[in-house]
Amino acid sequence: MQSGELSCSPSSDQAYDFVRARLRDCDVNHPGCKSDSAELPTRMIDVGGFDDYVRLVETSSLPQSSSINYIALSYCWGIGQSVTTVSSNYEEFTTKGISVSTLPPTLRDAVTVARELGQRYIWIDALCIIQDSSSDWELEAARMASVYQNAYLTISAGTAAAAAEGFLEGRQHMAAREKNVYTTEWSASDNTNVETTLAARIIPSSVNHWKYMVNHGLPLNTRGWTMQEKILSRRVITYSTHELQWTCLSLNTCECGYLLDSNKRGHNTISINPDLSRREASYQWAKIIAEYSSRCLTYVEDKLPAISGVAHALQPIFRSAYLAGHWVDNLPEELAWKAMPPHPEYNPPSSSLSSSSSETTKQYIAPTFSWASIRGGSVECVYLNHDIERRWTSCCVVSGFHSEVKGQNPLGRISDASITLRGYLLGGQLTIKKFHGFYTVESVTLPGEKKVHFFMDTFLEELSFVGPDGTKERSVRRSPTHLSLPGPKTERGIDCPVYLFLLGYWIGEGNDDEMESKPEPDMAFLVLGRAPNQVGKWERVGFGRCQRQLRGRVSWQVRVRKRERRG
Repeated sequence: MQSGELSCSPSSDQAYDFVRARLRDCDVNHPGCKSDSAELPTRMIDVGGFDDYVRLVETSSLPQSSSINYIALSYCWGIGQSVTTVSSNYEEFTTKGISVSTLPPTLRDAVTVARELGQRYIWIDALCIIQDSSSDWELEAARMASVYQNAYLTISAGTAAAAAEGFLEGRQHMAAREKNVYTTEWSASDNTNVETTLAARIIPSSVNHWKYMVNHGLPLNTRGWTMQEKILSRRVITYSTHELQWTCLSLNTCECGYLLDSNKRGHNTISINPDLSRREASYQWAKIIAEYSSRCLTYVEDKLPAISGVAHALQPIFRSAYLAGHWVDNLPEELAWKAMPPHPEYNPPSSSLSSSSSETTKQYIAPTFSWASIRGGSVECVYLNHDIERRWTSCCVVSGFHSEVKGQNPLGRISDASITLRGYLLGGQLTIKKFHGFYTVESVTLPGEKKVHFFMDTFLEELSFVGPDGTKERSVRRSPTHLSLPGPKTERGIDCPVYLFLLGYWIGEGNDDEMESKPEPDMAFLVLGRAPNQVGKWERVGFGRCQRQLRGRVSWQVRVRKRERRG
């Protein structure tokens, strides 16, 4: 049954009553939403009292009590955050305090909400992390998972594209629009006329309601950092365009009363429940990467740090080493990803990171085998398209890996990484006659005229170099510029040798002896170029895929040589 009328604005008494009611219900009826940890962030903002000042406090100075709650804020910074904690004002912020009137509107609104809900402490990254201290930033980024997991409530400032916009004042919900009133008369059983008045009740369209419960269209959900903030939080109140929306570990609902059950959540539901199996967690990680890679970051070097909190939360399930955004124990299958063009909803033209094509970052972010090396588009984890029961067979093994962490977050920035795979490598000829926007459906031709569908990671270019034996060699690599599609003068495309490394294949369940009744295997390849002047090293340039009868795969193995692939 639907509930009452929507609130007219996010700052109305009715809106606050909705949040309070949801918190009371969750406190009493949702034991699974309670935090098992009393761990507090390093610093919080004390908003106690209703004067114009709030104060930055070190939690080590607070009484050690499990009864201390705090709210966390998830929001878009935007360009030029006006008030931040830095080394020069740290002492002032912890003694005299911070004038609320000097805070940007989004932060000021968050303080207002915390006070209205009777909560004394709030965590805001701009104020609780010393922004000009790289060491403090690294330490706090590594603790991001616990900050949001242990928060009593997370405020999601969904409608504000920047801290300067705010999410309370000057905003009206759909219910604030004028509603038609209808008056009619009808005859009662005693033949008397009875006047009846009907007033329309505005609710969001139920057809599209699931979409803005997922909140694809909100500015907040175009940003990279905010994704893990929502995933990690136990309770989230989202200030959306039309109403307030509540999400906790037990319930998804909103002011209009439309309840989202598990069937209506659909394929995009993301969960990091600690009870997940490793296979289920792998699928969740793939969904996280697919959505996260489509979002924008102000600083490209945050590509790995901005998802490190989720990685930290999932590590107890995987029990695996973490390498540049991949879980080592899942690596043969996790390497089966392909680059996708940017989605206009997540990469609007005004975005500082938007691009008309996938492009690699100029500074080192991740090795070429990692999805994190792609900038300007999204990544599709190919195995996500397969049924979770479909069996993966690896055709290679990880014989070694290396990673150099840059900073104090072990799951964050890196300065170098490589992997050594042992498996099957086969030479082929890559021919790209023309480009179709970003996509190419060109293939790599193998011995015997077999073809593999090729999906390039980004724009490619040919290169020539002298091999270790003194002979001139040709290969292909990711273009170091990647800024535009080839024009008419460069439309000749590419015709160059490449190498295919067989990762493995997916196939349905069945008896290996029943060859004719088995579905075709879906084979996955890394498409590689030679790393110039680096003997035995390779760089990824794309992803290859083909379907052949299993007997065909065996004949391929006869032709290929076992080699090590590094890089």
